[in-house]
Amino acid sequence: MSAASLGAKLAVVTGASHGIGREIAMTLAERGFTVRGIGLYARDIEATHGEAKRRGLDVEVFEGDVSHAAEVAKFQKWVEKTRGPLKAICNNAAIRPTGTVLTTSEQDWDRVFAVNVKGAFLVTRALLPAMIAAGGGSIVNISSCSAMGGPSLVAYSASKSALIAMTRCLAEDHKADRVRANVILPGPVRSGMTEALPNDLLAWCEQNGVQGRLGSPRDVANAVSFLASDEAETVSGTELRVNYWPALWG
Repeated sequence: MSAASLGAKLAVVTGASHGIGREIAMTLAERGFTVRGIGLYARDIEATHGEAKRRGLDVEVFEGDVSHAAEVAKFQKWVEKTRGPLKAICNNAAIRPTGTVLTTSEQDWDRVFAVNVKGAFLVTRALLPAMIAAGGGSIVNISSCSAMGGPSLVAYSASKSALIAMTRCLAEDHKADRVRANVILPGPVRSGMTEALPNDLLAWCEQNGVQGRLGSPRDVANAVSFLASDEAETVSGTELRVNYWPALWG
């Protein structure tokens, strides 16, 4: 009998079909959660299901776009078919186009905010009632060191800063519901978003990382796992920095 049929605690992860999101999903499943995620591309979802099967983990991913309310509503109904109390939501889905104010198109600006901010809003709004009904739980939003600003990242940085404010509001608005909300600000992480960076920049990031290396998706996943666990039951409204360099980002 599967963990899901026994009513294991349920976790939802957005952007769960690749990169950091996939590792978050796998790590939460390793820690005893039944994990249901949403991802955009069928090929990535298939690869995620294959990895979960090889590792013997209960991870399933729904194909959908978090920036569209109708698709989030379908995702919500799909999640509701899984038994077990909803105890964790991780809003990880994001895109990262580059550009300054002068070179960023209106379309790119709107798309970044639709995915990175509106997506987190829509998914949280859809699933939060189930978490409250389950007696509370943990919301973990994935921001970035770039939330403090950075070169040629005006739309991305602004969206990730908005997630910090959203997290603080969630923590305050729903503390009586025993819902905790925290935000993780990763520094440079070896994932899909860094693949296009110049090799010399990646080498510099490795040399200046907290452990003399780039962060890994697993580093972020471990932080999410802690914040989703009972060990963090009194931690809310916080910013957790992973491989983050305060001297550079403030």
